[in-house]
Amino acid sequence: MVKQIFKFHIMLIVSVFFLLSSCGTPDEKKMAFFEKGNSLFEAGDYVRAKLEFKNAVQIDSKFAQAYYMLGKTALKLKDGRKAFGWISNAVKLDPGLIEARLDLGKMFFAGRALPRAAEQADEILKIDPENVEAKLLKASVYLFEKKFESAGKMLENMAAAGIKKVRFYLIRASYFKAVDNNQMAGKVLKEGMEAHPQSLEMAMALARYYGLEGDLKGIETQLKKALEIAPEAIGLKLNLARLYLETQRLSEAKIILNRLVEADPENDKNRMAVAVLLMKSGELDQSLEIVEKGIERSRENYGYFALLSEIYLKKSKVKKAENVLWEFLSEKEGLALPDIIKAKVSLSKLFLLQKRSDEAEDLIDQVLEDDPKNIDAHYLKGRMYLVSGDGTQAVSKFRTVTQEHPEHLEGYIGLANAHVLNKDYDLALDVLKNALEKAPNSAKILKGMVRVNVLKKDVTAAEENLKQIVSLDPYNIGSIAGLGDFYLSMNRYEEAMNQYQLIKKSKKGAALGYLKTAQAFTRQNKVDDAIDELKTGSEKAEKSSVFITSLGQLYLRQGKIQEAIVKFKEALAIDPKNRLAWLTLANIYERTQDQELAMDVYRKFLALHPDSWSAANNLAFLLSEQEQPESSLQEALILAQKAESLNPGSPLVLDTIGWIYYKQGDLSKAEHKIAQAIKKMPDNRVISYHLGLICHDMGKGLDAGVNLKNALAGNNEFPGRKHALKLYDKYYK
Repeated sequence: MVKQIFKFHIMLIVSVFFLLSSCGTPDEKKMAFFEKGNSLFEAGDYVRAKLEFKNAVQIDSKFAQAYYMLGKTALKLKDGRKAFGWISNAVKLDPGLIEARLDLGKMFFAGRALPRAAEQADEILKIDPENVEAKLLKASVYLFEKKFESAGKMLENMAAAGIKKVRFYLIRASYFKAVDNNQMAGKVLKEGMEAHPQSLEMAMALARYYGLEGDLKGIETQLKKALEIAPEAIGLKLNLARLYLETQRLSEAKIILNRLVEADPENDKNRMAVAVLLMKSGELDQSLEIVEKGIERSRENYGYFALLSEIYLKKSKVKKAENVLWEFLSEKEGLALPDIIKAKVSLSKLFLLQKRSDEAEDLIDQVLEDDPKNIDAHYLKGRMYLVSGDGTQAVSKFRTVTQEHPEHLEGYIGLANAHVLNKDYDLALDVLKNALEKAPNSAKILKGMVRVNVLKKDVTAAEENLKQIVSLDPYNIGSIAGLGDFYLSMNRYEEAMNQYQLIKKSKKGAALGYLKTAQAFTRQNKVDDAIDELKTGSEKAEKSSVFITSLGQLYLRQGKIQEAIVKFKEALAIDPKNRLAWLTLANIYERTQDQELAMDVYRKFLALHPDSWSAANNLAFLLSEQEQPESSLQEALILAQKAESLNPGSPLVLDTIGWIYYKQGDLSKAEHKIAQAIKKMPDNRVISYHLGLICHDMGKGLDAGVNLKNALAGNNEFPGRKHALKLYDKYYK
C-alpha cells in the first residue's frame, strides 16, 4: 500500500513538472506564436497567420517584429489602413527595424506623402548607408518631385556601384523617360533584361516600352520571351493573340486561341477568356460561335449567357441581348440562385441603358428580396437615385455598398458622386481619399478627385492629381493627354503643348499628339496652324476618320462649306459609323436649307445607330415641316415618340411631339406637350414660337402674345421667325 502511494506521488510530481515545462516562459510562448505565424504566412494562410501574430503581441505589447508581420499580413489581405497602423507601430517600437521602415516609406510614397517617404528612406540610410531599397525609394521621390538632377545623380552612382536589381533598372528607365530620353530608357531596360533573363517583370516592362515606340516586332519578341518564362500564363497567351488580332495576323491569333480551347475543352474559363478577347478585338462573329458552342455543352453556365448578351449589345442588337438573359432565366431547373440574381442584375443594367427605369427598379427589388445584401443591386439603386437627382438616397445606397464591401471601388466613386450632387465637395474628397488608401494605384479614383477639385475650383490640387495619374504609368499616352487637356482648359497653352509634344515623340501616340496640338491651336484661333497639324498627323494616322472629321470641322469654321462636306464624306467612307461626321453633315444640309439631303443623312445614320434620340428627333421635326400627306406626319410622330423613349423628358423632343400634334390639328395635345417643354427651356425661341402659335389658334390671346414676344427677343434667326414677327405685329404689339 505504501509502495503504491509512493508511486502515485512520484507520478504526480513528474506530471506537474512536465505541465510546468510545457507552459514555458512568456518569451517562449510569444516566439512559439510568432514562428507559427511565420510558417502560416509563408504558406499563404494569412487569416490564421494574423491570429498567431495577434497572440504574440497580446503576450508582449512591445513586440515590434510581430507588429510588422501583422502589417505585412494586412497588406496581403488588402487592408491598407490596418497595415499602415501596425507597421507604423513596429517602427515606433523599434526604429532600427529597416524592413518595416522601408515598407512604411513605400506606403507613404503610394499615398503621395512624399516628404514622409523621403524621411523613412533617410532614416534607413543613417543606419545602413548602402541600403539599395532605401536609395531606390529616395530616387523615386526625387522623380515624382521632378528633381531630375538629384534622381539622375543618385541612380548614376548606383549604376557605377554595380547595382543590378530589377527595380533599379525599372526606376532608372522611368528617369530617362521623364527627362525625355527614350533611347536611354530602352537601353536600360535591355540591360535589365540581359541581367535578369528570367524576370517576367523586366520582359513586360520592355514590351510596354516597345509598345510606346510603336515597335510591334519588339512587343512580339518580349511577349514570346515572357511566355518562355511563364509558359502556362493564360494572360500572356491572350496578350500575344491580341497583338496578332490588332495587326491583322488573324491566322496566327486563331492558332493561339484554338490551342487554348482545344488544350482543355472542358475548361469554361479559358473558352470564355478567348471569347472575350475576340469580342473586344471586334471579331464578334467568331466570339459568338465560341460562346454558342459553350452554351450547347453547358446551358446552366450563366457566364456564357452573359457574354452572349454582351456580344449582341456590341452588335447594337439590344432586344436580342435582353432576350438571351430571359432565355437563361426561363431554364428554371438546374439554375443556381446566385446565377438567377446575376441575370436579373444584368437585365436591370440593360433596362437602365434603355432608360426603362421602372422595369429596372422592379428587377432590382426582386434581387434585394432574394438577397437583401446584394451589393450589385444596392449599387444600381444608387445609380438610379443619382440619375433622378436624389443625392440623399444615393448616399445611403452607396454607403451600404462601401460598408459591406470596403474593396468595392465603384461604390466609393458612386458615393463621392452622390456627395457632389449634394454639393458636399469636401465629403466627396474624403470618400475618394479613403478609397485611394485602399487602392493607391487607381487612376479612376484619382480622376474622380480631379473632377471634385475642379468643382471646388482648387486648380492646384486637380493638377497634382493629374500628375499622380501620369506617375502611375509614365508611358500611358492617355494620362499624358489628360494632363495636357487640363492645361488647355486653363488656357495654359505652353504647358499643354509640352504634354502634347511628349505624345508626338512616341511612335505609338504621335497621331494623337498632332490631333491634340491641332485642338490647342484651334482654341487660340490659329486655324491655319491647326489644319497643318491635322494634315501632318493624318499622314501618320494612315487615313484616320477622326483626323479627316476634324479637318472638316476646321473648314466649316472657316466657312468653307463644300470643302467641309467633302471631308465628312471622306471620313464616312473610311468609318461608316462615325457619329460626328454623320450628324455634322446633316446639320450642314439643314443650315443650307437642303432638307431632302438632311433627311437622307439622318435615315442612313439611324440605320447604323438606331439608339440616337437626337437623330430620330431631328428627322421627325424635318418630316413635320414638309408639305406632305398625313403619312409623313405619322412617320414623324413614331420617330419622335421613339426619341422620347430614348431620352424621356427632353424638352426638345416634347416640342417636336407637340409640333407634330399641331400639324395634325390636335391643339389640346400640342399645347400640353409644348407647355411641358417651355417649363424646362423657357428661353428657347423656337419652343416659345410654337407655343405662341398654338395659343393664337386656340384663341388664348394673352398667352400667345407673351410667348411670341419671348420668341422674338434678341435677333437670333430660327425657322418661323418671319411668321412670328408678322403675327405679333398684327395682333399683339
